[in-house]
Amino acid sequence: MTILVVVWLADALVHLALATCAHEPPTMRPWRRPFVLGDSVVDLAALALGRGVALLALLLALRRGARAVRAPPSGGLAPLAEPLLEPVADASAAGAPSAAPEPPAAARARTLAARARLASRAWLGAQVGYIVAKCLARLVVGPPAEAALRSREAYFWAAIGFSSALCLLEHSALCARALEPALRPVRDAAAGAPARRTRMSDVLALCAPDWPFFVQAFCGLTVAAVGESLIPYLYGEILNEIALSADPAAFRRPMLQLVLTAAVTGLATGVRGATFTVLGARFSTRLRQRLLDALLRAELGFFDVTKTGEISSRLSADCQKVGDQVELNVNVFVRSLLQVVLTTAAMVAINWRLGLVAFVSVPPIVVASREFGAFIRALTKDYQKALADSTAVAEEALGAMRTVRAFAAEGEVSAAYGRDMARYRSLVYREAAAYFGYSALTFTFLPYCCACLVLYYGAQLVHQGGMRPGQLVSFVFYLQALQSSFNSLASIYTGLTQAVGAADKVFEWIEREPQLQPRGSLRSTDSTPARGLVELRDVHFAYPTRPEAQVLRGVSLRAEPGEVLALCGASGGGKSSVLALVQRWYDAAVAGAGGGGGGAGGVLLDGIDVREYDSRWFHHNVSVVSQEPTLFSRTIRQNVLLGLEPPDELGARRRTGGALALGLAGGALAAAAPAAGAGRAWMQDEVERACREANAHDFIVGFPKGYETEVGERGVQLSGGQKQRIAIARALVRRPRVLLLDEATSALDTESEALVQGAIDEMIERSGGQMTVLVIAHRLSTIRNASRIAVIANGVVAEVGTHDELLRRPHGAYATLVRMQLSGHKSGRLTQMAGTEPPRADDGRALGAHAPVVDGPPVLAAE
Repeated sequence: MTILVVVWLADALVHLALATCAHEPPTMRPWRRPFVLGDSVVDLAALALGRGVALLALLLALRRGARAVRAPPSGGLAPLAEPLLEPVADASAAGAPSAAPEPPAAARARTLAARARLASRAWLGAQVGYIVAKCLARLVVGPPAEAALRSREAYFWAAIGFSSALCLLEHSALCARALEPALRPVRDAAAGAPARRTRMSDVLALCAPDWPFFVQAFCGLTVAAVGESLIPYLYGEILNEIALSADPAAFRRPMLQLVLTAAVTGLATGVRGATFTVLGARFSTRLRQRLLDALLRAELGFFDVTKTGEISSRLSADCQKVGDQVELNVNVFVRSLLQVVLTTAAMVAINWRLGLVAFVSVPPIVVASREFGAFIRALTKDYQKALADSTAVAEEALGAMRTVRAFAAEGEVSAAYGRDMARYRSLVYREAAAYFGYSALTFTFLPYCCACLVLYYGAQLVHQGGMRPGQLVSFVFYLQALQSSFNSLASIYTGLTQAVGAADKVFEWIEREPQLQPRGSLRSTDSTPARGLVELRDVHFAYPTRPEAQVLRGVSLRAEPGEVLALCGASGGGKSSVLALVQRWYDAAVAGAGGGGGGAGGVLLDGIDVREYDSRWFHHNVSVVSQEPTLFSRTIRQNVLLGLEPPDELGARRRTGGALALGLAGGALAAAAPAAGAGRAWMQDEVERACREANAHDFIVGFPKGYETEVGERGVQLSGGQKQRIAIARALVRRPRVLLLDEATSALDTESEALVQGAIDEMIERSGGQMTVLVIAHRLSTIRNASRIAVIANGVVAEVGTHDELLRRPHGAYATLVRMQLSGHKSGRLTQMAGTEPPRADDGRALGAHAPVVDGPPVLAAE
C-alpha cells in the first residue's frame, strides 16, 4: 500500500510540473499564468478524486476480508476458521486437497472483496479515460500554432498518458497483491489446502531440452517478422513513386524488392511453423511422460482419494491442451511480439507524433486483456474439473458395464454424466459472455476509433507538409499490422492463460512429493540372498482415507524363513492390511508418526526395515497373489513376465541372451539364470514351469496361440479361475523368498476354486522351506496345513499357534471357528469348504472330543 501511495504522489508532481512547463509559452503574460495553473489543478483534482475513491474501495475490501478471516470460530464462520487451525487429515495424509464446500460467510466475503476491487479499478479507469480524452482533444483538435509549444505539448501529453497507464497497471497489480492475504484464508478454508499456481516459466522450463529447435524457430521467426515489417514500407514507396515520380518505370525497383521480401518471408514462416509443430509434439509427449512417471511414483493412498477418470482426463485432455498452446500460441505469440516491436519502431521513424496517437488504445487493451485472462484462468480450472468428473463417471460405468446392465442403472449413469456436462456447459456460457464484451472492446471498437484518430491527425499533417501521402499510407498499413498483432497477442494471452489453468493440476501432480518415499537402495547379493524372515513389530495402522479408524493396533508377528503362516479372522479385522504393509503399499512408521493415519512401529525383512531395500529388488523377492487379480491387455506370456521385461532392457537381454532385464541381484531367479546364449529359451522354460506349478499350463496350451494368446482388457477373455492361476504363475516365476496369498480363491466358483486351491496347496508343499508364505484363506485344509496360524480380530493378534495347539484352547477364537464350520453354521465362509475335506480322525485332528458347539452368532468367522 505504501508503494501505491508513493506512486500516486510522484505521478501528481509530474502532472503539475509538466503542465506548468508545457502550457506556458515564452510570451505569456503574468496575469494568464494562474488560469494555466488552474487548468492543471483541475487535472490534479480529477486525478485525486479517482484515485482517492479507488484507495477507499481497496481499504474497504481489505477491512471486510480481514474481518471475515478474523471472525471467532462460531456460528456461520466456524467452517471458515476451523480449517485454518487444523488442516484436513485426509488431505495431509494423501497429498490431495479436500473437496469441502465453501462456507456461505466465506463466499460472501470473497464476493464483497472482488466487487470492491472491481469498483476501485473502475474509478481509476474513469479518471484515466478523462486524461486520455483531454489528451486527444488538445493534441488532435486544437494543436498549438507555435512549433516550440506544440513540441512541448506533445511531450507533456506523452508523459501524462504514459504515467497514467503505469499507475493503472501498478494499481491493478498492487490491489491484487494487497487483497491476497485477506482472500487466501477464505480460499484455503473452502479448498482444504492452498492450490499450486502454474507459471509460464514452468511450461517453458519443460521446453529447455529442445533449445536447438527454439534457436532454429527464432531465426526463422526473426527473418519472417523483419520481412513482414518491411512490406508496408515497400507499399508506401511504390505509391510514392507512382504518385510523385515522372518516370512510369520508377516503381519497378520497389516492386522487385517487395517480391523478394515476400519470398524470403514465406520461406522463413514455413521454417518457423514446422519447427514449432515439432516442438509442440515433443513438449506434449514429455509432459505426458513426466506426469505418468510422477503418478507411478505416487503412494497408493493417492489413488485411494483420486478418481481414475480424473487421472485419465489430466493425462489426455489437459496435457493435450497445454501441448497445443505451445505448438500454436507460443509460435504466434513470439512472432506477434516481435512484430509489435518492429512495427512500432517503423511507425516512430515515419512520424513519432502520429505514433503517440496510434498508441492511445494500448493501455485499455492491456488492462482488459489482463482482467479477461485472470477470469479465463479461474474459469478454465472449473470446467477442466467438470470434464474430469464427467470422464470419471463415463469410465467407471463403461468399466463395469455388466454391473450397470445387471441392475438397469443406465438412466442413473446417464443422468450423472448429464449433470457434469450441464455444469461444463454453464461455464462455457459464462466464458462466451465475457468474451463477447472483451472482443467487442479490444478487437473492434478501440482499434477502429484509434484508426479514425490516426487518419484525422495524419491528414492534418499531410496538409501542413509534415508527411508525404505515401508515408501516411505506410503508416496506416503499419497501424493495421500493429492492431492485428495486438489482437493476436490478446487472443494468445487468453489461450495461454487457459493452458496455464489446465496445467495447474498437471504440474501440481508432477511436482508432488510421494508420501511413501522409495529411498532405500539395499539389496542382497548372490552369496547372501534374502532369507525370507518377515516380522511386524508393534504396528499401528490406519488408511489415509480413514485416519480416524485404526485398522491395526499394536500387531506383532514373526514368520520364520520357509514357514507357512496362515492369517484368519473376521472380515475387517486387519488381515489384508498386514499383507499390504508387508508389500510396503503403505508406510506404517512414517504415516503414523504424523498423526494423519498410518502406523507406528516397523515392518522388517531379514531384520531390516523394508524401507531400506531397493524397491525393484524388494518386489521381485516378495510376490503377491491378490483376491481379485488384474491382468493387462497383453499376451499370457507377457502377463506372467510382468515387471521382468522392461521395454528399454528387453532388447539388451535378447541381444546378450542373459538375464539382464531381470534386475534381481541376489534373487533366486537371477541366481538360476543361464549364461549368455540361452536366455530366451530359458525364460520360456521358466514361464512354463511357473504355469505348471499353478495348474495353468494345460488350459494355456489348449488355446490356438498358446502363451501368445491375448487376454483382453483386464483379462476379460479368460474365466475367473484361469485369471487367478495366471496370477499365481506370475508370482511363482520370480522364485520369490516371500509369497503373499490374499484370499486367492474367495471370488471363484466351486470348480475353479478347487483347481486354484489345489495349485496353492501343491505350491506350499513344494516350497520345502525355500519360501516364506503368508496366506489368508477360508479353506480348513489350507489353514490346517500351515506351520502356524495367527488369528487377527479387531486389529490385534488374538492368538498364534499351530492347528493342534489352538484346538486345545476350547474357548479360543480359532477353536470356536472350527466348531462352527463342522456344525454347518451358515455364517462362516469356511462352511462351504468344510464338507469337501473333513479332518481325518486318525491323524490326531479329530474334533469331536472338544467342547460342544455353542449356540448364537460366531465369535470369529474366516474371510
